[in-house]
Amino acid sequence: MLIYSGLAPPFFDKFIHLTMGIILSSIVYEYYKNNLKLKKSMVFLTVMGLFVVWEIYEFLGDSFFGFQMQGLIRNGIFLQSPIQDTMFDLIFGALGSILFFICKRDQKNPAPQNIKKFGRGFKKLYYFSVNSLKFKEE
Repeated sequence: MLIYSGLAPPFFDKFIHLTMGIILSSIVYEYYKNNLKLKKSMVFLTVMGLFVVWEIYEFLGDSFFGFQMQGLIRNGIFLQSPIQDTMFDLIFGALGSILFFICKRDQKNPAPQNIKKFGRGFKKLYYFSVNSLKFKEE
């Protein structure tokens, strides 16, 4: 309720949607991993469907109960319209889901190839620097 009371910073709602995209993607990923052949698009679309249901809930709350869950209002002035708020919420939720898959490590491939290459290069650099610093004992 901190968001809807106007006490939260303006970007806080977007931060919540971004992190919920990551959290929901991890939950849906684990569910599908155990039950079905996993496809990343299936997880992404399920998460986006959950976000759409949440935005419908916000719309109904605004329409029937006057909650003002959509849009950014300060001192009675709209800083962000309800449609902009909905679109940005969906965009940040999608970014959170995509971010989950960028950072996700699979069992078969524990790290993406570019990270593996970076790690090998760093390892070589480390051994080179350590070996170049060794002094000969006399």
